[in-house]
Amino acid sequence: MCIRDRPYTPSGPLPTDGATDEPLPVILEWTGGDPDGDPVTYDVTLDAGDDTPGTLVCDDTSSLSCDPGSLAADTQYYWQVVARDVHGATAPGPVWEFTTEPSACEEQITNGDFEDTVGWDLPATAYTARYSTTQARSATHSMQVGIVDEADNKRAFSSARQLVTIPAGSTSAMLVYYLYPLSGDPATLTRPVLPLAASPEEANLTDDAQFVLVLDENEDLLDTLLWQSSDSGTWTRHEASLLGYPEETIKLYFGVFNDGDGGVTGMYVDDVSLEVCPPAP
Repeated sequence: MCIRDRPYTPSGPLPTDGATDEPLPVILEWTGGDPDGDPVTYDVTLDAGDDTPGTLVCDDTSSLSCDPGSLAADTQYYWQVVARDVHGATAPGPVWEFTTEPSACEEQITNGDFEDTVGWDLPATAYTARYSTTQARSATHSMQVGIVDEADNKRAFSSARQLVTIPAGSTSAMLVYYLYPLSGDPATLTRPVLPLAASPEEANLTDDAQFVLVLDENEDLLDTLLWQSSDSGTWTRHEASLLGYPEETIKLYFGVFNDGDGGVTGMYVDDVSLEVCPPAP
């Protein structure tokens, strides 16, 4: 009876074990093989912050490399390779670890979680936006824009605004925000055609609405990112690329209009982020 050896234990990892500031994207590599020349396949597991990685990122591959997909910046990862020959004999490698490099991208939003009272302009109106603890997607605060109490119903604009700048040469400028909308008039929305070079308050609105806009420094309209009248009562993620405004200072506008008739309309805003990334060096 011929006794066959199990595969070689995977070794020679790239990134090297303990590597820091590993550039993204990362391709995992190792050395392997089999002393009997048998075909060998490999299973690769990887997890962030867990030295017993269990998430399978490459399954039954015959290659000595693995693309684990998109990884986070400035994060410690643990990974392991298990070799298996055609006879079912296995050879698990050691657990290796590496840390990815910090992101070169920069956050442009100040106080995007609304846990402080800085960064946002809250114009005084018939119903001024306000910091709130009634609803919060994370931590304890969000921004209430518009009216949520029927007893306060009135014709009013309500908005929270912040100036941001998209640096020249940026390769990504992704705005992400979460809304918790409430409306007693969700079925009556008529979306107007808002004129460019005019502020929202200059539009002749007739229906309650929740909206997210991009204004210029003079508060003239550049773009409408969202226009709705929703009563979903749940946190919903939204995103939009603002890469079309290089070298421009723009104003993000989270607003609500109430017409004073029927039900009231408002929304809570939380976890606003605008991460801007420069070209790769």
